[in-house]
Amino acid sequence: MTFRSPKYFGEQVFNDVYCKLIEKARNKQSIHYEEVAAIMGKTPEEKMGHYWVNETGYMLKEICDYEHKHNRPMLSVIVVLKEDGIPGKGFFELARGLGKLTSVSKLDEKAFWKQELLEVYKTWG
Repeated sequence: MTFRSPKYFGEQVFNDVYCKLIEKARNKQSIHYEEVAAIMGKTPEEKMGHYWVNETGYMLKEICDYEHKHNRPMLSVIVVLKEDGIPGKGFFELARGLGKLTSVSKLDEKAFWKQELLEVYKTWG
């Protein structure tokens, strides 16, 4: 399922982020959204107005779309918020869009996140 026209797919920055996520998954590590933005060349100043937040989300959606097309779990599951160590709301919205999550319950989201994380570790570990 493609959500928008690809913006980053096929570009070096897509490969850079994708490879970093795989590296982190293989090491069973998480990464913060800010780190993804930095890999993309976004500066802290660009965070104002949510520019890099939107661009980071766009990138992660493209990566998940690619993974979904190849029958793999959502690689962006390892990208988490600094505040609570879990993915942001966009991750769960995307999971619902892909048909992987049907509930809007916070408990179900947390259970889905943990299961998807295990699947990513299994896939890339």
